Amino acid sequence: MSENILIRIEQFITRSTFEDLTEEVIQSARTGILDWLGVTVAGAQYPAVRKAIDVLEEHNGSGKVLVLGLGRSLNLLDAACANSIAGHFLDYDDTNMDGLLHASNPTLAALCGLSQKRSVNGRDFITAYVIGYEVAVALSRIAGRRHYDQGWHNSATIGVFGACAAAAKVLGFKGQALHDALGLAGIQAAGLRAAFGTFGKTFQVGKAASGGLLAAFMAEAGINGPPDIFEDKFGFFAAFSPAEGDAGQIMDEMGSFSEFKRNIIKLHACCLQNYPNVEAALQAVSENQIKNEDIAKIDCFVNQIMMDNVGNPYPDDSLGSKFCLPYCIGLAVTEGVLFDKQFSDGYIIRPDIKDIASKVSLVLEPHAKVTDGRVIFHLRDGRVIEKVTNNFRGYPGQPIQPQALRDKFHGLLSNVINQVKVDKIERIVETLEHVPRVSALWELCY
Repeated sequence: MSENILIRIEQFITRSTFEDLTEEVIQSARTGILDWLGVTVAGAQYPAVRKAIDVLEEHNGSGKVLVLGLGRSLNLLDAACANSIAGHFLDYDDTNMDGLLHASNPTLAALCGLSQKRSVNGRDFITAYVIGYEVAVALSRIAGRRHYDQGWHNSATIGVFGACAAAAKVLGFKGQALHDALGLAGIQAAGLRAAFGTFGKTFQVGKAASGGLLAAFMAEAGINGPPDIFEDKFGFFAAFSPAEGDAGQIMDEMGSFSEFKRNIIKLHACCLQNYPNVEAALQAVSENQIKNEDIAKIDCFVNQIMMDNVGNPYPDDSLGSKFCLPYCIGLAVTEGVLFDKQFSDGYIIRPDIKDIASKVSLVLEPHAKVTDGRVIFHLRDGRVIEKVTNNFRGYPGQPIQPQALRDKFHGLLSNVINQVKVDKIERIVETLEHVPRVSALWELCY
């Protein structure tokens, strides 16, 4: 077999060390970990997440690995699944635009569980997280838009490789064990965009976290997997979708950790495809002091991926509301914020939000970039106000500011964990690379 995608990824996992990480990458890791802790602990408080955890416990029993935010314990694989489910439930976890996936969540959920069974220090944890993230994004970029357009949910189908790569790094895999682990991860790849707007979306990401871990443990036990999971004629890319990206160039870029530095911390608790127009609407309302009663109509210009993901009818429930751009525009106009609480039944039934949402028209603009926002407010007094943006807060061009991250983190945990613990979690993450045992961090998260 020639030096191909699998071998290049194995070399990257094996050769990368903490010393290769710049301070910028390490700081991005601290940011990603703190953000994930916030959304995971908060997500665990919701009844649907607790029901899923109840099912796991009923059928597989309890264990000794913590489910963050609850203080309950499951077996290692189920805890990884549960923490990943909680971390993605609010659709508030960080994401990567180039790879069209949430690379952190399944990777960190797998590492969180593993670090409670094996002793892992902060340096090794950060290194494994960065490696898992980069592997997942690289594979997603190699897959290209076709993979996503065919209906696959990259966070699940490709997130399993990130979880596996991170676990394999912690376990010190090289050679055949690493080869088998990635192969065994690939045969568990699954996840569909048809699940968007339902609990199925977060469930399939949870399965990616536990599947990646399971693959690593199987390989550790000497169980073999496909010899070339990616490029075999019956392998991943042949079965799911032909590779579109320039694999050589993309894998060359892994060594610079460039994608990790492009991680997007989300400021709105909804699908990212809402963001460009939501941000444009927020600016238009603020700059022109537009009031609800002033509005006759709002035009939002969207590309096809936006139309597919968020061009949905007015929602019946909180999960569906995250994939409805008219609802999100309604929140932008009436509330001015789109935190997790705004995506709840009490807001969905509000007449003022429904009224604004009913005035929103989505206009297909096929060549619009995924970062482009364009809204036109038609006001009752005859004025027409247009706002165009080409970036949004959290995107690499406008990275989240430290205070905004702290505000998000503290806001998510304020009614869940006491302030003393919240402050201690924050301090530990700020110097995580010096922590001898990261499991001490999880013990504060309930």
